[in-house]
Amino acid sequence: MTSIFIAMIAVIAVSFSLLHKEYQYVKIHPEVVFSSDEEKEAYDFIFRNLASESGGIYTNALHSSSVGDLPGGSEILSESVGLILQYAIESGSQTLFEKYFLYLKEVMMKKNLVIWKVDDQHKKKSGSNALIDDLRICGLLIDASKKWGEEKYLKTGMGIAKGLRRYNVKNSFPIDFYDFKSTKSGNDLAIKYLDLNTIKKISDYDDSWKVVYSVSLEVFKNASAGKNDIFFMHRFDVKKRTYVSEPKVNMIELAIILENSLKAGLKEDLTLGWIRENYFRDGFIVNEYGLDDGKAISKDESPAVYAILSRVFSLQGDHDTANKLYKRMLSMRVTDKNSKFYGGYANIKTGESFSFDNLQALITIRYKKNIDK
Repeated sequence: MTSIFIAMIAVIAVSFSLLHKEYQYVKIHPEVVFSSDEEKEAYDFIFRNLASESGGIYTNALHSSSVGDLPGGSEILSESVGLILQYAIESGSQTLFEKYFLYLKEVMMKKNLVIWKVDDQHKKKSGSNALIDDLRICGLLIDASKKWGEEKYLKTGMGIAKGLRRYNVKNSFPIDFYDFKSTKSGNDLAIKYLDLNTIKKISDYDDSWKVVYSVSLEVFKNASAGKNDIFFMHRFDVKKRTYVSEPKVNMIELAIILENSLKAGLKEDLTLGWIRENYFRDGFIVNEYGLDDGKAISKDESPAVYAILSRVFSLQGDHDTANKLYKRMLSMRVTDKNSKFYGGYANIKTGESFSFDNLQALITIRYKKNIDK
């Protein structure tokens, strides 16, 4: 009986060992040279509170269950993989980039697309991708290949581009998602998903994307909405060739749209002027405004909104507004050294802390140090 028990333990031990040998990313221990205490504290917070034992980054430190299309707190999104890759490039850490590059390849790829979400044991995987994350990751892989001279990054990036061209482009229009189970894509294109800069990068390597870029640019340029056309439509119905708006302006979505636009070399002076005016008048930016009147609807603020908008105003060349938004972002972090949330962005009462907020803040902290050099 004892020998059988020992044999069973040996089999379990071997199986556990083989499971971890399968994943090469677990062998990499990233090295990051931090530019400030704020950056180190933000980084440490993420890997202390949001990193799973399997190597992914949780959606929320509070491990709530998924509800409908909303991911659970303990699930890992393609969004967080893309954002940590973005930070790795910003911080110049190839070891960090390599770790999550391997995580991407070994855990989150299917049909040359990036799976939208997985559980922390990598057993339950979503049946779709998300265009916004696939494009972000693809663009970052192209950037990384240039930065570090690694052909494998470009190869994987263009592999994703090939998958997107096949499954997420319909009549030259990009589509939000592809469903692996039904093998069908939708008919909607969210305006915030239009990463024109990345589409242009892809077209430099693959001519079939040139028409996708032209079509995407046309959709984007005609997507103005709301008060004095300073906001944007929510989505474009590819099948009906019509735009669809929402009564509320989600400021995270607007910030993403603006960053995509300015990175693509477009100007958004009216919208940025409205944001600047609101911030200097009120001293803050809330999460939602009315589409038609531009009036505040919510009272909540988001560190991610300030993080992205700080980068946006830097891109515009308005460093004064960028700095003010940056300081507002920093004022929202937990500064109590006795708190487990120290250095991060969290609701101390509920225990909620989202990877999106914390990763966007981390990226902006390093981004600002880089441009201030």
